[in-house]
Amino acid sequence: MRAAVLGAAAAFEALTNFLSEQICESGELNGTKLSEADIDFLREKRKVLENGCIKEKRQIYPSRDRFLLLLRLLSGGGELPGSVRAEVGRSFEIRDKLVHPKPQSSIDLLASDVGADAVVGFLTGGLFLARAWAGQGERAKSPRVPCGVVIEGVKIVA
Repeated sequence: MRAAVLGAAAAFEALTNFLSEQICESGELNGTKLSEADIDFLREKRKVLENGCIKEKRQIYPSRDRFLLLLRLLSGGGELPGSVRAEVGRSFEIRDKLVHPKPQSSIDLLASDVGADAVVGFLTGGLFLARAWAGQGERAKSPRVPCGVVIEGVKIVA
C-alpha cells in the first residue's frame, strides 16, 4: 500500500509538472498570455537580485499549490470543489507522513484505509486536471486534445 500511495503521488506530480511545462513553453493559454509570475511558479523558479544582476534560482513550491494554480489557469479561473480540494490535501498529508516520518508515529495504511483514500485522492485530482487540460468543464474555451483519435486501442472522446 505504501508503494501504491507513493506511486500515485509521483504520477500526480509528474502530470502537474508535464502540463505546467507544456503551457509555459507556449507562454499563453486560451489566447491569453501567461504572466511572468505564473510561469515562474509553474516552473519553480524565482528571480533574485545578486551583485546588480537579476538571476533565476530554483524554488521548490508545494506540489498541491502548483496543482491548484495550474488547474485555475487551465479552467479559466475555476476553483476545485471544496470536497475534492480537501481530499487532495489529505492525500498529500498521508504522502508527507510516509516520506517524512516522525519518531514514534506510524501509519497502518491497510487497517485504517488512509492508504486507499490517499491513492483515490491523487487519482481524483489527476482526473480534474486531465479534464481541464482537455478543455472540459464550466469555463473551458477549447479542447486541447483531438477528438476521435485512437491510440493503441484507446479512443479519446471529448
